[in-house]
Formats: sequence, C-alpha cells, structure tokens
Amino acid sequence: MALLYLPNEIILQISGILELPDYSSLLRCNRRLAGLLMPTFLNYTLRCPNTQGKLALQLAAKRGDIGTINALVDLGLPSLITEGHHISYICPTLTPTAIITLLSNKYFSVDARDTLGRTALYIAARDNPTAVRCLLSHGGDVNAATYRARKTPLMRASKSNEPDVIRILLADEETDVNGQDLYGCAPLYFATDHGCVNAMAALLEYSGINVKLSSFETACMKGHWEAVRMLLARYDMVD
Repeated sequence: MALLYLPNEIILQISGILELPDYSSLLRCNRRLAGLLMPTFLNYTLRCPNTQGKLALQLAAKRGDIGTINALVDLGLPSLITEGHHISYICPTLTPTAIITLLSNKYFSVDARDTLGRTALYIAARDNPTAVRCLLSHGGDVNAATYRARKTPLMRASKSNEPDVIRILLADEETDVNGQDLYGCAPLYFATDHGCVNAMAALLEYSGINVKLSSFETACMKGHWEAVRMLLARYDMVD
C-alpha cells in the first residue's frame, strides 16, 4: 500500500524510525504529509540542535526550501546551534542555492562572523569562486578582516593560489589590493611567500598593486625562482 493511503497514526510511527534526510524528503513529497509531519519534524530537530538541527537547516538550504528555513528559524533552532548564525557553518559547501535560501531569512547575515572573525566570504575565498561571486552579489564585505590577524578574503585567496577568486575579488572596486594584516603583510606577499605563481599573476594584472622589495627578498630567500622572475619583470618595485 502506498504511504499516502496509510492512516495518519501509521505514517507517524514510520516517520519515527526514519533518518533525517528521509524525513526531509517526506516533507517535500506531499502537502498532506508536510502538514502532518512538520510539527514532529520541528521537535525532532530540537533534540540535538548541533547535529540533527544543523543537518535539517543544511538539507533545507541545499534544496532551496525557504519555508522550512523560516519555520526552523521561528522555532529558535539556529540560536541553539554553535555558530548557528553563520551560513558557512550551516552549509560548508556554500552552493548558490544554499546561500540564497539562508539569506532569504533576516536571521542570517552575509557578513556574520565566526569566533575567529571569519565571514562566509573569507572562508569561500580559499577554493570556491562560485560562492565568492554569489556572496559578493548579496553585499558581502570584500575587505572584512579576521579579528586578530586582520586577514582579508584577498589574502586568503592569494595564500591558497586561487587566481579565479582573486580576479573576482579584484573586479569589485572596493577591494583593497594593498591592504595589510596585523604584521604588515599584503596579498602579494602571501602569494610570494608560498610560491603561488598563479595567484601572483592574477594580482600583478591589477594596475593599482604596490610591488614591494620585501616580496622579492622573500621569494629569493625561499627559492621561489619563478616568483623572483615575475617580480624582476616589474619596473615599479618599491622599497
């Protein structure tokens, strides 16, 4: 017999032994099932907010289910989750659908920070150009720096050798290509220090970048000879 034709009591009994992804699928299957199971589903997420609750938010975000996100927020679930206000903690893959769905609710902010002061944009700058583009389109602060070390998304992308991310960030006129962290290091220094020549190439395309002698000295000291050659080609190197 099809599930839809079973008595409500039997459906509720069956739902009690399902894993959360299967439970979530039932909510999308049919309006009657959604109306029947939603109260139980909401209570289910509150039992273990850091596991079941987080997964419920993540699944809803990934499938673009704004209604379920709103219901979970109204229930107060995100406030019970460690870092529950941070969209990259809720959904680490930061797909455009998840970003758009979570940011549709005012509880979530594009510039929310974790305990280290990292925004979703900073985290995405490591290896996720699609997320970077989406977050910027939703008003993400391109220069938001971490709390202590004052590192920006562009510094993270430079250190991670992510030329695509660098070019997306530099396409925003607000990006500070010469901004310095707590120790006086700029994005080009991070790329040079790690021998990230692809990142260096993307940074050096930008006309407003300051090419400092310290980057050249670091490249020589660490034996990053391709980086040395790239820097020597610059006539505007300054001390």
